[in-house]
Amino acid sequence: MGDVSAPRSLRQIQNRLAYCSRHHPGCNIRDETSDIRPSRFLSINLAPSSASGESEADKIKLIEATLANNEPYIILSYVWGHIQTIQTTAETIGQHKSGILTATLPQTIRDAITVTRKLGVGLLWVDSLCIVQDDAEELAREVAKMSSYYRNA
Repeated sequence: MGDVSAPRSLRQIQNRLAYCSRHHPGCNIRDETSDIRPSRFLSINLAPSSASGESEADKIKLIEATLANNEPYIILSYVWGHIQTIQTTAETIGQHKSGILTATLPQTIRDAITVTRKLGVGLLWVDSLCIVQDDAEELAREVAKMSSYYRNA
């Protein structure tokens, strides 16, 4: 697909989403009343800070989800590959709630932020950043609910 910020790429994503909505009845079953939602999201500023697109100075913030916060969200599904260079841990969660510079994130996550913003969605869920990775209880609890997270995204 190339540059995810290119208009052609966005049209392709929008066309695929529209096709899926029309031709796959199971894709339209988002349960907006479900209380099974991720514990945290990345809050995406929908207005990029520069006219040329996402600025290296942009920040995303890790936010706690509440039942009242029933906004749509996007999930990034990807294979980490190597050890994740940036992830949320007990030590970094406070920093991530204050803000994460997008420039410090792997390209895959930066691309997901760009696409999320271009689609006009304010919430993104990325497991490495939205789950405290060194908390075994939280990992077990969140992983057990992931199928619902995907279904409701």
